Amino acid sequence: CTRSAPNCCRCPLSRDCRAYQSGWPERYPAPKPQRNKPVRSAQFILVSNHNNELLLARNRNKRGVWRGLWLFPQCQSGADPVVAISEGYQLVARRVSRLPPFRHTFSHYHLDIEPIHLQIVEASEIAEHQDYQWSRSRESLQGGVPTPVQRLFDQFYVDECY
Repeated sequence: CTRSAPNCCRCPLSRDCRAYQSGWPERYPAPKPQRNKPVRSAQFILVSNHNNELLLARNRNKRGVWRGLWLFPQCQSGADPVVAISEGYQLVARRVSRLPPFRHTFSHYHLDIEPIHLQIVEASEIAEHQDYQWSRSRESLQGGVPTPVQRLFDQFYVDECY
């Protein structure tokens, strides 16, 4: 006996069963009410160099859903992405453009993502090493890429928004 296929005539408990007595046993148990998920927000910064490669950084956090994956640099919503890239990577932006925002949903929360494209003047200060990589394709990365990063990567090169 299951919710979608009740077998009340064979059930030894049907005499005392509220589902059976109601005449609608497939409605029991009632589904849990859906709870509202909290919403977080972040800016994903797509930094491109003169070769039209995008900068990705490996997430070295020991906790979290994206540990060990390649991500675009991020900053809090409302923060200045030009300052974040300048302070975090010593890069100077030449051109800034905003891309359409979107929502990525996890099991316990929503993440509202504001993608920002920064075209930089020169990337000579930041060399590739184990935590940073310039790339034109996500397939060339050694390791995983979360779905929102894949989506932005594909959108960047397909739509040629650079």
